[in-house]
Amino acid sequence: MPPVKSQHDSPIQIGAWRVDPALDEISRDGQTTKLEPKLMELLLYLAAHAGRVVSVEQLLDEVWRGVVVTPDSVYHAVAALRRVLGDDSKDPSYIANVMRRGYRLIAPVVPLRIGDAAALPLQAPHSAAKDQAVMSMAEMPCSQPIRRLFRRRFDIAIIAVLAVVLVYLIADRLWISKRLSVQPAAPAAHSIAVLPFTDMSEEHDQEYFADGMAEEILNLLVKIDGLRVIGRTSSFAFKGKQADVPSIGRALGVAYLVEGSIRRSSDRIRVTAQLLNARDGSRLWSGTFDGTPTDVLRLQDDIAVQVAHSLRVEVVDQFSTRAAISSPEAYDYYLRGLRELDTDASDTHDWGGEFFQKALTLDPRFTPAALGIAAADLSKCMEGIQPQVSCPRANSSVDVALKLDPRSADAYAMRAYVLTVFNWDWSGATTAVTKAADLGGGPWTTFATARLAAATGDMARARRLYQQIIASNPFEADAQIDMGLDVELRSGHLEQAEAYVRRGLQIDPRYSGGHYGLGLIQLLEGKLDVALSSMKDERIDQGQLLGLALVYTAMSRGADSDAAIVAMQRNGNYPPADFARAYAFRGDADRAISYLEKAYETHDTSLWYLKGDPLLNNLERDPRYHALLRKMNLPE
Repeated sequence: MPPVKSQHDSPIQIGAWRVDPALDEISRDGQTTKLEPKLMELLLYLAAHAGRVVSVEQLLDEVWRGVVVTPDSVYHAVAALRRVLGDDSKDPSYIANVMRRGYRLIAPVVPLRIGDAAALPLQAPHSAAKDQAVMSMAEMPCSQPIRRLFRRRFDIAIIAVLAVVLVYLIADRLWISKRLSVQPAAPAAHSIAVLPFTDMSEEHDQEYFADGMAEEILNLLVKIDGLRVIGRTSSFAFKGKQADVPSIGRALGVAYLVEGSIRRSSDRIRVTAQLLNARDGSRLWSGTFDGTPTDVLRLQDDIAVQVAHSLRVEVVDQFSTRAAISSPEAYDYYLRGLRELDTDASDTHDWGGEFFQKALTLDPRFTPAALGIAAADLSKCMEGIQPQVSCPRANSSVDVALKLDPRSADAYAMRAYVLTVFNWDWSGATTAVTKAADLGGGPWTTFATARLAAATGDMARARRLYQQIIASNPFEADAQIDMGLDVELRSGHLEQAEAYVRRGLQIDPRYSGGHYGLGLIQLLEGKLDVALSSMKDERIDQGQLLGLALVYTAMSRGADSDAAIVAMQRNGNYPPADFARAYAFRGDADRAISYLEKAYETHDTSLWYLKGDPLLNNLERDPRYHALLRKMNLPE
């Protein structure tokens, strides 16, 4: 099927905007804005169906036909289009959200002739037209001036074109049906995802509590044998998005979805949950659960048990025996910390640590809060924020958590992370991940084991583990980008590495270091101009400056590369290993080795990446490099 735009080359008026598809331009009040071709196709498709609800699935099928993308591409494109149009999603004049169904163009749409200098008079975007059903161009009752546009030859031409398009569409659909006759494998019978719960409280200030309730129920379901549960990141990727149940089910590859809401007052909590068939959205079970703030764990247990029973999955007794919360206030702080941990906290560098500490102070035996503190400290350690302080502190926080719960798989997995990235204690890390796996494992365990395998050069095992993570959490940007940079790039598979990193950036366009990683791959592929563009797109200074130094070196722009390195030095946040990479790529082995020695002395947390780092290829024949590998107990 031809692109959407080719079917609508004539200009149209949408609200206050004149739209020129042939030029990919929209204009109003003398101002002209160039649209990306895909945004123009999206706008034209919505205009062709004005007044009707268009699902995310329809947009993927039509606007993104033949391109493998996720619903996130639609969400980002609609958001970008709204920004260009000056629209407000909360009080729309152009594109309205229709909860769980899709989008609807609510602005009036009027065809124009090519060459019309000015738009026809229209109602203001915020007039009563906004609240009325808006018809598509084919349905719109034409005023006398508009009718004249379609008289004589226009009538005949449009009818002919519509007839041809209709025949083409039918033929195209028949061809597509045959092409897709082999459908993707059906989701596993007991595969399930827990969507974010809705805050129905009177003040609408309990979103963190609703998110925490959904996440805790998800964590309970993960422990039930026989259920395949999609990870939180992927389930929560649809929060606030306009996607229907079948679309979400297909995107996540699950047979069932759990959704719900919470209503909380000072002394009462009401949770409503339901289990849906992801294929058609039909309800299989629903229930309402009431209690006090001390009953939260019981409410979570009851919901998890009911979901499992509805799927005829056996549940062990432990899910109905958890004690009541001794400090609801501590639990509340814990949920606030959980939300901080799960969001981008790069501005505060706290990752919920303050909330977790308050929770543990109120209830010193509250194991989840202790684990939260360890996770927050580990996040700082992994980000290289004062690693000499944050990494040992993360290890101490793990000790506290293990004293409270010696059987915590997550605590052992966190210890393995610290031993891998800071201590380079491969034997100790192996012992820790083995213990974590014996205790039931979980996402932390799989990630820690994959990082350890990648660090020690066992790329086959690392690849299998990351593939496992991606299968259970397809919208986890971390897994996609780690797979691309930690495994495929260091294995020399540049095409695969680029595909994974692009997928990660598609999920999270603001992912720290993502554009640097993409630029690095393009640099090694010899695509210097696009590599430079990617490096400039990197949102954190640290990645951007190193990336520019590398690309300018490859472009033989020595002065610019020198300036980037000077800027790195002035920045003060670059670890020694990054300077080693910049100089090694230049072929300056002496400076590179000097910085690697500094990295070793300071326990630079990026040095775990030493073995197989493509930027250090020029050091492969240097005995000093191999001596460092031996000091780190890395196989040569």
